[in-house]
Amino acid sequence: MLKFCLICFTGLLLLSPCCFADAKPNATKNPQPSTNHWLVMAGIGAGDYYDGTKGSRYSLSTTEIDSLEQKSQQHSLYFLFSAAYLFHIASPWFSGLSLGPVVYYQPGQFKGEVYQFELPNLNNFKYTYRVKPINVYLEANLFFAPLFHQHVKPFILIGGGTSFARLNYEEHTTPSSPPTGTLSSRSTWDKHSAYEYGAGLLAHFNKHWFATLRYVHQQVGHVGVRGQSLQHAINVNLNNNSGYITVGYGFY
Repeated sequence: MLKFCLICFTGLLLLSPCCFADAKPNATKNPQPSTNHWLVMAGIGAGDYYDGTKGSRYSLSTTEIDSLEQKSQQHSLYFLFSAAYLFHIASPWFSGLSLGPVVYYQPGQFKGEVYQFELPNLNNFKYTYRVKPINVYLEANLFFAPLFHQHVKPFILIGGGTSFARLNYEEHTTPSSPPTGTLSSRSTWDKHSAYEYGAGLLAHFNKHWFATLRYVHQQVGHVGVRGQSLQHAINVNLNNNSGYITVGYGFY
């Protein structure tokens, strides 16, 4: 998915000076006026959770502690929505600073085996852990001086906010060796503070339309499913790296 984003963005860089520029001769020299204005954008991306359920342990009682042995991580498309106000900066090094809310939706799924009493030979059932986090940040983007005839701007970003995660944990018995007990299914919402940082490129099509390619690291931490039969939560690590390609519109 990330390779596809890079190919698409390279194509946009090649097309933006010639195919999307205004008809006036001077339009390509400065496709974005030096004024403060609002920006909105939406995009898709893909990424990878660092550890997921690796190393997770939980206790059903004071005498039994089980551990999760993650075998696979299923990736899904990520989505991004953002609105921001861009302040123009008159500087040879920087061109603007934007500030506004951004929302990420990053579903994922982890599968593996449950080791009862943390013993590999007691892998009597398997688990599926689905996560659907919605991360909401107040994000700031600092844009550097434009390149390539004013069409491309490098930028760095930082943000902080809250992650609202829908979690679903299921255990499935194995036919060859029935387990002594199973949690069957547990679902919950978990709210957690989080922050992000990253970098990217913004390319202008014309005065209003633009596209961005961004890399983002999000530090969400551990969230977990809880229940009456559990002594401790079944945790999953939602720290992740991701890449996005977005399309946006500037209001002047």
